[in-house]
Amino acid sequence: MSGVGAEAVVEIGNVELLDLVEVTETVKGLARRGKLWMFEQLFGLQWWSDLFGVIQQADSSTCVTVSPSGIVYVIKDYLYRTVDIGAIVGEEIGSEGIMEMLSEGLSSALETNFNGSLQSILNVWKGALPADLSHASGFGRIIDRAETYFTLSQIMTVGNLNYVTLGAMYLSADERLREAYTPLREYHSQLISLKNEAMTKLITELTNFLAMLINDTVLDAQNFVSRIESYVQNVAEASLARVNQIEASLDSDKARYDAGIIGEDEFNKRLNEYYIDLNTEEQIFSDYMSSVDSMISDYVNLLDSLKSDLIALIKDYLASIESHINAIANKVANLANNIGFESQLKSKLLELYNKLKAYRQSGFSYS
Repeated sequence: MSGVGAEAVVEIGNVELLDLVEVTETVKGLARRGKLWMFEQLFGLQWWSDLFGVIQQADSSTCVTVSPSGIVYVIKDYLYRTVDIGAIVGEEIGSEGIMEMLSEGLSSALETNFNGSLQSILNVWKGALPADLSHASGFGRIIDRAETYFTLSQIMTVGNLNYVTLGAMYLSADERLREAYTPLREYHSQLISLKNEAMTKLITELTNFLAMLINDTVLDAQNFVSRIESYVQNVAEASLARVNQIEASLDSDKARYDAGIIGEDEFNKRLNEYYIDLNTEEQIFSDYMSSVDSMISDYVNLLDSLKSDLIALIKDYLASIESHINAIANKVANLANNIGFESQLKSKLLELYNKLKAYRQSGFSYS
């Protein structure tokens, strides 16, 4: 045989060696299938069903659905079954058929039961999953109430950069700050709205009241003028009647004088009396008119005084209401400005960041 190499054709008689290899593999495969059929005939379908029944029948505990003893039982049973089938069809097929099937095909299905129980138990014993960035963000919302070293212990396992962790906590702390100030802002806004609403309502009511008061004042003034007119008219009529009476007496005495009934001295005497009566009547009428002028003046002064007092009362009333509401609003504003909550949060965040930076020896400096 010449030219022997990797591609040389090896023959035994008239049969190629490669053909014999293929025949051998076929025979081995048929033999394995025969063994598997024989295994199934011996143990039946129940053996295969028990692969799942083992997990279903495993002991449970108060905390988990598969207890530690149940986990050990399942593992032990699978090992026995692997040895059982491996003894018939071969170790490789037996191991691949059960253990690999479980690790690959059933890994997702067992995640929330068998695997979940194993994970829960180990977590109780040795739980060590590190926190993520959302955990740090959560502590940013309670940063003003959380103890410093406790908070530091919570964020140390976060795998982000120091300043990234600080940024996440800063954002959540800012939300906390806004939430803290929101009630004060809303209350202050409500007070201002209440003041504006109250002032508008009072001004409207006072406008209506003043309109009614002005209307009543006009009616009272009209009645007053009517009374004055009636009074003046009565006084004038009485005075005129008195003058007419004096005039009639004077005409009678003149006729008596002309007839010689009374002498010149008597007539002159009576003329003087009539003159005195007329002057007296004139003075009386003048006094009445002065009293009328005085009543008019007093009435006008009274209206002017009532107007001034009413305006002052309204202004004082509105100013008092506005002052009281402003005082409360200013207290709320001062409380919001002097609460110091923002500086407290900032100081706490920087303290935590600086401690974390010092421990990891990495990070920027902030102030």
